[in-house]
Order: sequence, then C-alpha cells, then structure tokens
Amino acid sequence: LFRLAGSDYTTAVYVDGIVYAIYEYCNPEFESNRHRMALYAIDLATKSETLVADWGVNGTVAKVYSGIAYDPSSGLLVIAKPDGTILTADPMVGALTEVGKLSNRVNGLTFDTDGTGYALHCLGNAASLIRFTLNETGIEIQEEIALPDKISGFGTYAWASLLKLDDLIYIETYSQSYMSAGYPQRGQLYTYDLSSGVLKELGACRPLACLFRIDREPTTGITLSDDQLMMLLNQQKQLTATAFPWTATNRALTWTSSD
Repeated sequence: LFRLAGSDYTTAVYVDGIVYAIYEYCNPEFESNRHRMALYAIDLATKSETLVADWGVNGTVAKVYSGIAYDPSSGLLVIAKPDGTILTADPMVGALTEVGKLSNRVNGLTFDTDGTGYALHCLGNAASLIRFTLNETGIEIQEEIALPDKISGFGTYAWASLLKLDDLIYIETYSQSYMSAGYPQRGQLYTYDLSSGVLKELGACRPLACLFRIDREPTTGITLSDDQLMMLLNQQKQLTATAFPWTATNRALTWTSSD
C-alpha cells in the first residue's frame, strides 16, 4: 500500500502506473465560491504531473468530489460527490458525465476487476458499504452492508480511500474542521472482510489521498555509470549502479571486489 502525498489532492486512484488525482483549491474559510477542482495525471515512472482537465469553480463544499475510482469494465474514472451523486470521467480528457445518485452520502469508492463498485456511506451515526454496478441506464445497487458504528463518527464532510484486494476492502477515513485553516490531521485505517463480515481496525495513520498496490516485481538488470575504467596506481573513482526496472520490489545492491 502506498501513500500519495500532497495536501491539495483530496482523492486519487492508481491505474497502471498513473495516479489520477483530484486537485482542490479553496480558501481557509471554505467560502461558497472558492472550490476550484481539476484532474491531474501523475506518472510514477517519470514523477511528472500533467493537467488532464480544469473543471473550474464548483461552488459550495457539498459540490466538491469525495472519491475517485477506476472501473476496469468501462475504462472510465468514476467520481463521487459527498451528496451521493456519481459521475464518470474520460481519463484522457477528463470530460464529466453525470450517471445518477447512489445514496445521500458517498465518502469514497473502489472497483473490483469485474466492474463491481463498492462505496462507503457515512452519515450521522450510520455507516454502510454499498455494492453497485454502472450500466447504460444508470446505477444498479446490488447490496448495502451495515458497518459497525465505530467507522461512522469521522464526520459528515469527510473523505475515504478504499481499495479492494481479494475479499478484503481497505478503508482509510479522514476528516477536517471546516471552521479553521489547515488540512486533515489524522486518518484511520480498517479492513472489512466481505466473506466473514469482520471489520478490523489497523490503527491511525497520516491522511491518505490514495490507496493502491504494486505487485512484487523482480529485478531484471543493473546498469553501471561506467562500463570500464582506466586508472593510475592508487587512483580512486566512484561507480554508481542502478537496478531496473524502477518498479522492482527489491532494488538493493551489494558491492564486492576481487583482484
């Protein structure tokens, strides 16, 4: 699991080496006309950031985006508003299409490989996990799973990062005060087991904009700064080595020498 840093990114999703992140600008007092939203694509290989779409000023806090996920069945980004409205976005140009309303509150969402979506709904003292699919006619809710009360008390206007791995859904929640300046100060990480119905609290963490996994990948080679060196007696030169690919799980190097 990796953390996407950057306090201006409220929510993000990882897709094949690219992190699609929603950027939010707002003033410290969260005035009604100061929420400007944009979609960025962050290439993890080159560490470069590209503006995909500037969605402009979205108005009040209820109109900001609380979650983003990738639907592999359609190839589209799926975006949630806190009021439960669901939109899709083309990852190439960021064009938005409103699909419908999932519930009266959506704090975050994720998708399985088959296109099944899971959304976290928290409002007041109630929390649930909504399983749904998107089709040509809109949103089809398949199931709503009640969650223990302890996950529901993190705030009405709060974000959640979700990630489904096998039967587990990782849920990270964070919130912030809208009465003062600053960004979220704490997050809480859970797992929910879909097969057993057990919610497990993993502990506190820094606020996260994105949860994702990069599978273990072997090291395939090493490059040296110099292929050969000509040196005088007692002369010293520094060699640097880089293991590749950059996504390899273990890129540690051990140096040895012999006559």
